[in-house]
Amino acid sequence: KALDPLTASRATWGSGANMVPKRMSIPIVVYAGRSVKEYLAFGMAAVAAMVLCCPVCGGRLVTHDWPKRIAKSKSKGFDPDPPRIRVRELVCPRCLDAGRHPRYFRVLPSFLRPFNHFIQRIRLTVFDRTWQAGQRPAVIEAATEVDQWTIRVWVAAAAEVLSGALAELAADIMRFGGQMPVVSQDALPWERWWVLGLALRTAMSAVDSELAGVGGSVLEWLTVVGAQRKCWWALAP
Repeated sequence: KALDPLTASRATWGSGANMVPKRMSIPIVVYAGRSVKEYLAFGMAAVAAMVLCCPVCGGRLVTHDWPKRIAKSKSKGFDPDPPRIRVRELVCPRCLDAGRHPRYFRVLPSFLRPFNHFIQRIRLTVFDRTWQAGQRPAVIEAATEVDQWTIRVWVAAAAEVLSGALAELAADIMRFGGQMPVVSQDALPWERWWVLGLALRTAMSAVDSELAGVGGSVLEWLTVVGAQRKCWWALAP
């Protein structure tokens, strides 16, 4: 059974102080523009002004650093020097003093996925071309400049996630009082995920004003929601 990032990190660290790695951060995903350009124009300033609290103890997080984060739109063979943006890294003084972990939290814009350097728009394009257009990896590589090996890895991982995400999305729609959309029985899992994601976005935005303000694609929106609920791998492929 998959663990959420916080539980997984605790299990990895163990209880001894000497077992704690020097550098590891838990992602906090927020909407901060739809692209690198918008992030640099206004999103980075918005992130800097955010007041965030520690999910472990509830204390206020303080800025620790602004490390660089890769925001790739092409594979290394097509772009050996991809763009890098600075993201806000925070630390919890209470947990630091008490010896609790994780110590570091990294705020990521929603056009990036935690633990993946490619921007979400490129991943969405690869999935659409694979499942909607039925294109082979070689054709997608020529159009997107993402190498075939990466495409196959994404598709294989996402296909497994999609099958488990559909039931969870449907249950969440009902839980938030939304209307279950009518989906053709012949629809592919990717189509079903897309339609259910839109319905969940409508249902949750109606009861949560903060989520109503999250922009970007369905993939980006679910990345934000999933990260907040510590189950982003089950929602956004």
